[in-house]
Amino acid sequence: MSDTRRNVYTKMMKPSFVSIGTFVIGGAIFAAIIIGAVVVGESMKQGADTTLAPKDTPVVTVAATATLPAATSSASIISTSTIATTSTLSISISPSQIIEGDPVMFTITGTSDANATIANIKNVTVVAPGPNMAGRSDATSLQFLTYKNVPIAFYGTGINQATGTTTVTVTMKDGAKISGTFTIGKRFSPSEKLPVPAQLGGNSTSSQQQLVTNLAAENAALTNVYSNPNISFWTSAFTWPIHASDVSGGIIITDPFGYNRNSGVETIIHKGSDFKAPVGTPVYAINAGYVRMARLFTVYGNTVVVDHGMGIQSFYMHLSKMSVTPGEAVKQGQLLGYSGETGYSEGPHLHLTIRVGGVSIDPIKFYALFGVTP
Repeated sequence: MSDTRRNVYTKMMKPSFVSIGTFVIGGAIFAAIIIGAVVVGESMKQGADTTLAPKDTPVVTVAATATLPAATSSASIISTSTIATTSTLSISISPSQIIEGDPVMFTITGTSDANATIANIKNVTVVAPGPNMAGRSDATSLQFLTYKNVPIAFYGTGINQATGTTTVTVTMKDGAKISGTFTIGKRFSPSEKLPVPAQLGGNSTSSQQQLVTNLAAENAALTNVYSNPNISFWTSAFTWPIHASDVSGGIIITDPFGYNRNSGVETIIHKGSDFKAPVGTPVYAINAGYVRMARLFTVYGNTVVVDHGMGIQSFYMHLSKMSVTPGEAVKQGQLLGYSGETGYSEGPHLHLTIRVGGVSIDPIKFYALFGVTP
């Protein structure tokens, strides 16, 4: 890893998860705060899930708990609502520091979890400062799913989404409302040159222009991949797409989400995380779901897409070999194929993209929401 990138990573090493929730117990109010630490992987130049034009932070979270006096956070301001006058419910928003391209998780909790259920939730709406790259309007409806017996929902901030205060409002079936706000900050976007490799024609102007044309077509195809918006196919935390024991040094992120790649005629955003993975490293499904695509692209190489339901999708790119077919149901940890360097790649690796509601988000931040670290 170059000194320049190492300095960039050092600047980004700060707690990335603080969840503040209010609880009413015997008439007293307590605040529970979960604070995360940061772990950073090495980096080196390798392949691409990309879209035209910006950003970067390879952070993961290790959760620890503490009981502190009641507090507020610029990223999670809680208001409570009473259901049937017997339970105080609240919404927690994580992580606490949110920048463009980050996933956001909303959790409903309360003194009576029987009331904090999907059955009692009518709808949830997120109102952001403006539209994001996916063309989504500033008011987005979400659906909750049950995870560890509590309702959670996910929202993907676009990498070019307007920054500023964003409001989430949950309406319960009895008409009560629970709301919170968080701030979407600007993403710092380092840049580097990434020439067109020989397998795509070399770094000529014509090859660079053809790369842009191919990217537009491939991104359009990936945008149209179906994801079930109403059903969740998973029940456990997401796991890594490769096994630490299969790679020297374990799980290493070689290129993080969000930095700019200068191909020559265009600047391309890296919208995923690259994992160190020599050619032939087994690649596994990060959670249960259905294979929606398994095909060869010019830029993305051999690509497998898994639909995990509720708008969550995972994309595995530059594979040397694919071992599944579209329509196939897969379990968490099931073999999907083997890592490689097909497509727009300078060397063997695995590129992982995760999308939430059609929006590509930082995979490492997504894992952090589940307390999963390398």
